[in-house]
Amino acid sequence: MKKTKAILLLLSIGLIFRLAVFFLGYPNPTFTADTQGYLELAQLIQEFSLNNYIGHRTLGYPLLIALAFGNIYVVIAYQFIIGLITSLLWFLTLIKLNFRVSHSFYTSLFLSTLLNVFIFETTILVECITLFFMSLLVYIVAPEGLNTNRFKLNLWLSLVCGALTLIKPFYAFLPFLFFGLYFLNHLKLNLKLLNKSVILIGAIVVYFGWSYVNKVNTGHFVSTTFYGLNTAQNCVRFAEHVPEEFSWIGEPYAHYREKSKVEGRDLAMTIWYAYEENAFNSKNLSFPDLSAELGRYAKVAIASNPKAYVNQVLFYSFKDFWSSSIYWEDSKFTSTTSEYILKRIWYVQRQFIKLFRLLFLLLTPFVVYSFFKKRRITDSIVFYSIIYAAAILQALVTYGNNARFSFPFEFLMLFSVLYVLKEHNSLSYVKSKFKRLQVK
Repeated sequence: MKKTKAILLLLSIGLIFRLAVFFLGYPNPTFTADTQGYLELAQLIQEFSLNNYIGHRTLGYPLLIALAFGNIYVVIAYQFIIGLITSLLWFLTLIKLNFRVSHSFYTSLFLSTLLNVFIFETTILVECITLFFMSLLVYIVAPEGLNTNRFKLNLWLSLVCGALTLIKPFYAFLPFLFFGLYFLNHLKLNLKLLNKSVILIGAIVVYFGWSYVNKVNTGHFVSTTFYGLNTAQNCVRFAEHVPEEFSWIGEPYAHYREKSKVEGRDLAMTIWYAYEENAFNSKNLSFPDLSAELGRYAKVAIASNPKAYVNQVLFYSFKDFWSSSIYWEDSKFTSTTSEYILKRIWYVQRQFIKLFRLLFLLLTPFVVYSFFKKRRITDSIVFYSIIYAAAILQALVTYGNNARFSFPFEFLMLFSVLYVLKEHNSLSYVKSKFKRLQVK
């Protein structure tokens, strides 16, 4: 298969798949609890005013909504286009990693036609655009991009990391991870290291710039005023074990935890249930002030209960990162038939996702061993570092929807598995065995 033909086929099939599923199976946008915050900021952007903005969200995704003038179906059209470009980036990345055109095509097509990818493209959430920029980042980094110290490449990395930070401040860790990996490969404090530090600029400017905007509007220098509340989510299992100073938070938090258990609610969202039912109104605080207090509470609770916190991070927050999720609603399918067909397809696809996630985890010791043996930062080390850093940091910071947070890294898990197997000729071995079986 020629490269040009593969690209045309990939984009054509991807477009037909999206239009077919949208018009025949699931023709409605999906909204979640987070959607409203993005729509509100998009409206302020359209009005060219951020005065008194409460600081819930960052500018990245609302800018896309604003470019669609707030029309949800135009946003979905944009996201379909972004999804197609993302699939092209996957294909080109695999080519750069020396996979055959046919292998690159089928792998990219498989990822592009996953139903959770489609659903996130029809959902008003950051995942679609995050996936695009994460894919662009991997395209720039591979192959051996981190070992290259050209100014143009460093500038591109800086811009993409800045864009990811603008979408979600959590991703500000990425350029620091890349800088650290580069330093491990070049253990000298010299001009080369200074040149590489350019990759830090985009994320730093965005993170601190937006934090300053929030400082002006809310009085709190934070990238998002959700930060304190999100951090407190990790304290759900030891909420009440805090000093008296924070009992006004710990006691109602523990009460709603037990209430959530009885009512069968999501334990990770307990702090939200308590907030929505005005459990912390005794102090009469604004949301930014309350979130700041919850952040202080979380620091004290974690420091007072280190073992419980480690248990929470390892066996709940970190573990949930490795699950897969899909955000569709039963009422939005065109018919019971389309619902049945799409859910059966997703069931099969989900097994493949579970398989390559499992393989990713199983290959981890092998990748670590190879690193210590070669003492060199290879592409597989970079890929594994990105995913594990995201999983660990996400688990440390918050608890809740961790499976959704792993979505932008699913493609990279598959790439990592295939690349590690390819590096050690495992794919060729499997292929030769398969051919022998066919001959017999």
